[in-house]
Amino acid sequence: MISQQSARIFLGRSFSHNPTWLALSRSITLHAFSAVRELRVYPSLLRPLVGWFLPACKLLRGEIAKARTLIEPIIIARRAERERCIAEGLEPPIYLDTITWAEECARGRKYDPAVIQLTLALSAMHNTSDFFTQVLYDIVARPGLVEELRKEIIDVRADGRAREFWNKGAVHQLMLMDSVMKESQRLKPTGLVNMRRYATEKICLPSCDPGDNDGLTIEKGDLLMISQHNHWEEEVYPNAAHFDPYRFYKMRQTPTQQHAAHFVATSVNHIGFGHGAHGCPGRFFAAAETKLALCHILMKYDIKLVDQPKVFTVGSITSADPVARVAVRRRKEEVSL
Repeated sequence: MISQQSARIFLGRSFSHNPTWLALSRSITLHAFSAVRELRVYPSLLRPLVGWFLPACKLLRGEIAKARTLIEPIIIARRAERERCIAEGLEPPIYLDTITWAEECARGRKYDPAVIQLTLALSAMHNTSDFFTQVLYDIVARPGLVEELRKEIIDVRADGRAREFWNKGAVHQLMLMDSVMKESQRLKPTGLVNMRRYATEKICLPSCDPGDNDGLTIEKGDLLMISQHNHWEEEVYPNAAHFDPYRFYKMRQTPTQQHAAHFVATSVNHIGFGHGAHGCPGRFFAAAETKLALCHILMKYDIKLVDQPKVFTVGSITSADPVARVAVRRRKEEVSL
């Protein structure tokens, strides 16, 4: 579902229904991370050479070659169309997709369009799919919450601004859903740490203790990561271990906290999307596509957990259970979506 939504936005309707592209956008995530794991075994100087022989790297090159057969003919056709229109004194057509955006950003410079599109697909798929899986588990485990969310969806769709089609304002009105998503991300972010950065120069930080003159020295090249432990601190979030779907909904009612209550908002106490200038730029898109996907699933299906989902932790990475079973039954939605 996430791959299809992303393809519809990035590349248009034809790609969102193209089984070859959808399969590529899903498999690229597995092959890319497998290739990284294989390459990390070797010293950096040898990686350009051994990459030609490692199984995952071979698979990855094959996927990129398949993507080129889909993307490059479109680019060639559009360039020819543009040249023809200019020669005839006509205005070239404007395409609102990432193929055009990449062409505009390149400004005539050579680039690999297939790699660009696969990178976007990987970025949109990996974390969003994991988050969507977890938030769906959290919702369907609470039947009462499912009904509350359905009521909110019905109320929003009944509003004049969203009666015929979804728009930004209508999606923004899904405040309980927004709170549920932020609470799910609080309890199960994509990792125990975030905001990985390398120090580009030596930095000396003063000590928090006025009597201590030593402080902390960060050397150039040091890898820094910020712990997400604030997500589970009682001093920050009362009853922190409990899933409270209304936690951030209530925060919206407090003037001093409402700015930090939105799902896309970042703060020192909620760094699921990073924080500051380096906050995830794709979080607004991820929020919108997750809400729309949840609307369709909750309104069209009854879902019940068969297994109790677990959270898997590998190193600092946390992942939603990819194999937990659920029972699904079609239902008649009360409003058109």
